[in-house]
Amino acid sequence: MKTFELFPRRFGWIPYVFLAYLTFPLFHVLSETGLKRILGFVLLAVFVIAYREAYRAVTDAGLIGWSTILMVFIIVLAWFYQPYNLILAFYVSNFIGGIGDARLFKRAIEVFGSGLVLCGVLLVSEYGMETGIGFFPFIIVMALTPIAVRNSAERGRLEEKLDAANEQIRELSRQEERVRIARDLHDTLGHTLSLITLKSQVVQRVRNDSDRVLEEAKGIENTSRSALKQVRELVSDMRGSSVAEELVQMQEILSAASIELKTDFPDPLPDLPPLKQTIIGMCIRELATNIVRHSNASTCLISIRETDDGLVTRVKDNGIGMTGAHYGNGLNGIVERLALVEGTLSIKEQSGTLFKLVVPLPITTRGGETG
Repeated sequence: MKTFELFPRRFGWIPYVFLAYLTFPLFHVLSETGLKRILGFVLLAVFVIAYREAYRAVTDAGLIGWSTILMVFIIVLAWFYQPYNLILAFYVSNFIGGIGDARLFKRAIEVFGSGLVLCGVLLVSEYGMETGIGFFPFIIVMALTPIAVRNSAERGRLEEKLDAANEQIRELSRQEERVRIARDLHDTLGHTLSLITLKSQVVQRVRNDSDRVLEEAKGIENTSRSALKQVRELVSDMRGSSVAEELVQMQEILSAASIELKTDFPDPLPDLPPLKQTIIGMCIRELATNIVRHSNASTCLISIRETDDGLVTRVKDNGIGMTGAHYGNGLNGIVERLALVEGTLSIKEQSGTLFKLVVPLPITTRGGETG
């Protein structure tokens, strides 16, 4: 069974506090006698009903309608009972401030302000200049109150939107973190498992050579231990990797796949901050894995150069190329990583496949970091 509510719960105690203003017209009605006193009680009772319904209005039209009814009762109470009852127009000020449509709000303000001024003029003509002067400050405040109420409501809505936006940002950050961890796991384990697979194939080919089998078995053990360590570091503190470390890993996986690696880069390598080292290093790792899995290449050339465009890394194989191929998780991961430092990836068919990674120097991250 639905519980009766005098006013909607979302408004809290504010509607009940405003009812205190009715003590003034109630006192004036009690001072009357006969039919005028009875009509006064009826007016106040209907006023409370209209006041309650105004709080329950969910549309601008509803607010305007109930505000108009309230204003009519206020004028009657002010004209026939006591001019100071015009102070009840503060009720109407509050409801007008809740009108959402800017055009309707502006029109309501104009009508409401004009009505207050007209009431002031009529009260002056009926009760004298002293009464009008006493009401003038209240008329000004009541006319401006809807603007203050609207600004307060707008600020509340903006704060709600800000809270919602912050929550969405936090959720997107959590999703991005999950995607980043998944991408790092893919890059790390994909590379290592490919290397283990290649070494296992080598073991099968040289199974009659016990010394070579033992050597490859130790290599598999070392690779698996390295993978376990990398995963632990990845999960614990998201450890980065340097370009130099990834070049060593690239040499190892290409060698296991019988792909000759040729290099062309300065010694020492460009000194980059850890974030950039990790991004470029992980991209090199993924490209090495991609070449082993899909290229059928026999040689691979990697070059690193600083140019006017930035730090340019080229990885070129002599395999079957990528005609008709689509970006998978690996290449998509490279694009996403490079985007963090405003870098780009381009792929060109050139007697094989040429991967070109360009990272601007100085390197600027989205967080404003420069390197």
